[in-house]
Amino acid sequence: MKKELLIASLASCVVLTSGGIQVLAEDVKGATTSGTVKLISPTGEVTPLDPEETVTPEDGKETGNEGPLSIDYVPNFLFGEVEISGSTLTLPDLNSNPLVQVTDNRGSGAGWTLKLSATPFINNEDETKQLTGTTLSIGGITPEAVDETNTSTAPTPSAQTYGVSDTSAKTLLRAGADAGMGSWKGKFKTSDGANSVSLTIPAGNKVGSYTSTLTWSLANAPE
Repeated sequence: MKKELLIASLASCVVLTSGGIQVLAEDVKGATTSGTVKLISPTGEVTPLDPEETVTPEDGKETGNEGPLSIDYVPNFLFGEVEISGSTLTLPDLNSNPLVQVTDNRGSGAGWTLKLSATPFINNEDETKQLTGTTLSIGGITPEAVDETNTSTAPTPSAQTYGVSDTSAKTLLRAGADAGMGSWKGKFKTSDGANSVSLTIPAGNKVGSYTSTLTWSLANAPE
């Protein structure tokens, strides 16, 4: 029985002849086709903010930027109301969900740079008055893709500080070549989930309401 099974399994590849065993070449025919796709930059509006995020009007705003490279959402930094004391105050940001969102749908992998500048804190009722000696500190920033399946490399975050005389635009997120493609959020959070932005106010400042203007800018290449 075992011999019969073996012969049957070989019958498709050899033929027994009077001259011995002749091996037959396998006759295989085939053809090829192709699958095609073309990716283009979108012409319509992008999603202003990841719908899975919960924010309040006080937390920030959608920018309305158009085009394939855009800042979609920017945060406010909220330091609340606090009593003056005889010592330095360090106030944490009270924003319930501090984040910025950038979309790069150019599809070129050219990269981008997100910067922020911050003016001194000016008195809301008298523009000739401002807080003195303050430091606005931006600590940890966590990049997070809106689409968790995004295969692009995450942009690189940078911690920054702004003083009364040091208000120039500074890089917060930098996307190098082939990085930061698609939609990305930069969350102003520490590793333990606390807000990473704070304001230091030394003693000797006057009571009043003060505001710093935050200007967000997006360059179309890494810097």
